[in-house]
Amino acid sequence: MNLKSVKSWLILALCASSIVNFFLQSESVRLLSAALTLIVFALALPGARRFTGVLSLIMFISALFIHLRMGGGLYATAEIIVANLPLITLIIAVPLLSVPWKEEGYFSSVQTLIRRWHANSRRIFAGISGFIFIFGPVLNLGILRLVHDMVKDLKLSERLLARAYLTGFSAIVIWSPFFASTAYVLYLLDVPIADYVPIGLPFAILQLVIGNLLFWFAAKKLARSRRELPPEAVPALSAADRNNILYLILMLSVIIVSIFAIEIFTRYPIMIIVVMVSVLFPFAWGAVRNKWRRLRAQLAEYKSNSVTSMDNEIIMLVSAGMFGASLSGTPLSAGIQEVFVSVSSFSFPLFGAGIILIIMILGAAGLHPIAVVAVLASQMSPELIGARPETLALFIMIGWSAVAVISPVMALNVLVSQYLNRSSYEVGIGSNALYLACLVGIGTLYASLFC
Repeated sequence: MNLKSVKSWLILALCASSIVNFFLQSESVRLLSAALTLIVFALALPGARRFTGVLSLIMFISALFIHLRMGGGLYATAEIIVANLPLITLIIAVPLLSVPWKEEGYFSSVQTLIRRWHANSRRIFAGISGFIFIFGPVLNLGILRLVHDMVKDLKLSERLLARAYLTGFSAIVIWSPFFASTAYVLYLLDVPIADYVPIGLPFAILQLVIGNLLFWFAAKKLARSRRELPPEAVPALSAADRNNILYLILMLSVIIVSIFAIEIFTRYPIMIIVVMVSVLFPFAWGAVRNKWRRLRAQLAEYKSNSVTSMDNEIIMLVSAGMFGASLSGTPLSAGIQEVFVSVSSFSFPLFGAGIILIIMILGAAGLHPIAVVAVLASQMSPELIGARPETLALFIMIGWSAVAVISPVMALNVLVSQYLNRSSYEVGIGSNALYLACLVGIGTLYASLFC
């Protein structure tokens, strides 16, 4: 057994300990989870990007120093070490949701539909961004590779693709409970997903519509296509294709509705629910479709590749969670809360815009929003600020969505840059400046309506 295999088993054991700890609430299990977290952190550190590794080490050491100076004991130290363990479990488990989708091959029908629109830039922009928005919550970043493979031979304008990819995906970041960003913020602010989605999802749809409207107005400036495919290269959309697309939408709806239902009946935290659904869904598919052999093959690939590819996320989540938790009860925490209360009492929209811009500016400078949000959200008191917690969550998510577009350290920006062979600046701010301005301005006013 090589080191990579040992590492993957340890990460899976860590996730299992997180679930067991949730149900048992045992100090012994919590200490075991803390020990496994430290081991996994040490194993993940060498594989992370240098900047992420250095930043994570600084936060890790600072958190331990602050915590011990405040008189934290063994069990309290274990608590801050596992502060973000549910989120780590989430990002490890969610890729399992994509197993049935990959195996069934239904996306070829969606490809046929999108390719039929290739000569109309407005239609194909709506098709690409809409497809990403609908299916991205389950496939996560894998949706970008899937869509790019569908359209790369159409030779569409890179500017069109950059705007379509980022518009569709950044709108998902706002609301999807399957995304670490949303789940993390709701976890920190203790907001049920059933309370957040009624304000988060409408704004995400509004964000998608705004992105499409902005493109429609600018479409004349963009080349529709460098070359058109001959009619025989684009097959007609058959009845089977339509059924496959409807089946995909139905499957996605069942997954999302099941999450809401479980939360309503159990009142479990959203991260635990998403983990449970992510793990059980492929096994339910394997049983219903009798595809156990394919499921075993996919699980083996998942263990070998997906589990061990999260080094940056793991070390950032561990260290940011520790740092945010260690600040609780310190003079710095009290100072941050006092500033929040003062600004929000003067102007709540100004407070919201300030939160968004802080996340954006620090993110554009290369600081991952996990680190920024860990500090900001852990010091926010909805009662003191005088706002609904779901409104504060939406402000943070608007900032996170914007950072996902512009930051050179965010996977979304990096992947789109690689696919289109353009710089981080070109695909981010260069192609989406007006969209980002609308996102911040309209988002601030929209969220302020729910204070």
